[in-house]
Amino acid sequence: MNDRKINIKKPPYYLLAKFLPNIKLGYALDIGCGKGHNSFFLARKGFKVDAIDIKKEYIDYVKKITQKYKLNINASLVNIKDFKIESKKYNLVLAIQSLPFLTKSELKKVINEIKNGLKSNGVLIISSFTIKDPSFLLLKKNSKLIEENTFEDKNHKIWCFFKKNELKTYFDKKFKFLFYKERLVKDKFPHPHSHGIVETVIKKA
Repeated sequence: MNDRKINIKKPPYYLLAKFLPNIKLGYALDIGCGKGHNSFFLARKGFKVDAIDIKKEYIDYVKKITQKYKLNINASLVNIKDFKIESKKYNLVLAIQSLPFLTKSELKKVINEIKNGLKSNGVLIISSFTIKDPSFLLLKKNSKLIEENTFEDKNHKIWCFFKKNELKTYFDKKFKFLFYKERLVKDKFPHPHSHGIVETVIKKA
């Protein structure tokens, strides 16, 4: 990739930028980091970032930029299912459209591990698909149901969807919702379409 095209100042996920003042500096975990724009943002703000993804090209890219700009990011090629989340390590965990590709039982297990991995006053930011997503009905009609609202498509890829307010039930009184919204959003890539998503920001007591 041409280094002149690299922009480590790409804006982060909007809820991350909005709630950053609520988050104490320390360790952050970026689950499904992609090309790393949230990780780069956090590292530039002073966080020590563990960035993970299952795509080698993304992790290679994040490592390249990390080395070039001397950022405090540890990038690993690993599935969140196989990643050991240390107890009470993280001040922030990001799961931005990385949980829908787990089965419902795997997703519940990962969320429990995330909750344990958060420090007191740590923040979790999630964006995931809901059953309002147009792809839900298509998958329901054409794919294999393997768990509740969880499908395996013809390419053996997993798709998992939340029911209305379901995500709230994963958290007890030790966690405070700073933000919660279910909505439809438009996406332009690879062609114009929409997604039904749930977005939330949760703080651990």
